[in-house]
Amino acid sequence: MLLIGIANNAVIPLEHKITVIYDISEGKVTLSVILSFLIFSIINFPANHIIDTKGLRVSFLIGTSLYTIGIFFYVFINKSYYFVIIGTVFMGLGQPFIMNCPAKVAAFWFSPKNVNI
Repeated sequence: MLLIGIANNAVIPLEHKITVIYDISEGKVTLSVILSFLIFSIINFPANHIIDTKGLRVSFLIGTSLYTIGIFFYVFINKSYYFVIIGTVFMGLGQPFIMNCPAKVAAFWFSPKNVNI
């Protein structure tokens, strides 16, 4: 789970080096980080609804698929930095589907009807 949160933030510590190596503005580098958090916040509510209605398996499949597509786009950073931005969008879409699952398991597992006192 820790790796899921780290992958889309791989750009943050390298921001200055990326601007120099790829000759792009700091705004474009920062855009991928901002998009990641913005998309995560927006998709969080639909992801929770899908987790509740469709279950954890569907949520993990959706999240892992979107995350894999995002990582695939990251590989093409040498072609254009825009691939990183597109990859970040896909990772931001997939992250809530994976990150919200442990909380749902804990909420169900420790609900009053499942805990014997």
